[in-house]
Formats: sequence, C-alpha cells, structure tokens
Amino acid sequence: MLTPSPFQQSLWRLGMLCVLLFVPAAFAADNAAQRIRADGLLVDWGVISAESVEGNPEINYEVVGSIKDKYHLVVAVFDANTGQRITNAQISAKVRHFGKLRPEEKALHTLRVNGADMSYGNYFEMPPSRTNTITLAILGPGAPQPVTVKFKYKPK
Repeated sequence: MLTPSPFQQSLWRLGMLCVLLFVPAAFAADNAAQRIRADGLLVDWGVISAESVEGNPEINYEVVGSIKDKYHLVVAVFDANTGQRITNAQISAKVRHFGKLRPEEKALHTLRVNGADMSYGNYFEMPPSRTNTITLAILGPGAPQPVTVKFKYKPK
C-alpha cells in the first residue's frame, strides 16, 4: 500500500471530520431513521462504501479481504438529556442479511479526528441487493447493561 503524502493526509482528515461530525447530523435532519433515541441515548448512524474510506489515515484498521460489497458503518452516540457526545462506550454491531446463516458480528473501533475520539466504526459485508438488519449493543460508561438499537439498511 502506498503511503499518502502529508497533503493527502490533511485532505483525508478534513474529509473524515466532515463525515464524522456533519453527516450523521445531516442524515438525522433529512431522515429520522438515521437518528435513533433509546434508553437515554441518541444514536446517529451512517454507512459509507469501503472504497470511499480506503487508505484514510484516521481509520487505523483495515478491511479484511476484498472491499467488494463492504461498507463502513459509522456510529456517533450522545446523551439524550445533555446532548454531550459519548466517546468512551463499548459498541458491538451485528449485521444480518437474507442468505447468510449467521450475522457478521464485530466490535466497533473508536474513530479519532485530530487526536480526539469522535465516533465508532468498522467494515461489514452488505450486498447491494439485500436489506441488512443492523443491531448495535452500546455499553456506556457505568451502565449495568448495554442498550440495544436495531435498524435496517440497504445499500444503493
């Protein structure tokens, strides 16, 4: 893999900052299904093709195998009462679609922008012709049990 120049890294950082900060809020404004309120949390989510984020220096984990039909799930979590971003949660995601016997389950990694923890994400297989059911288990700091959030997504 080629190492990006400092200029390319700056562009990637700027792009990811926009994605991590503004895209979830924009999705939530346009489509209520992209923001979910559950048990005192606000959960914003978005899905981006793996090709769109491949090589981004802010993402410190790689796609395993081919990037065909792989998408990057991004989740931001907020306290529903204060609006404060929660950056120290443990989040796992299960992605299930018709034709797959078991869901793909992974921990979501912390995504950092300019050295600050901002959101969570990981890569998942999501064939474009299928509706995917995504289940998040969000364990916030000091919470006795995880909050479960479930939604559907179909790549276009």
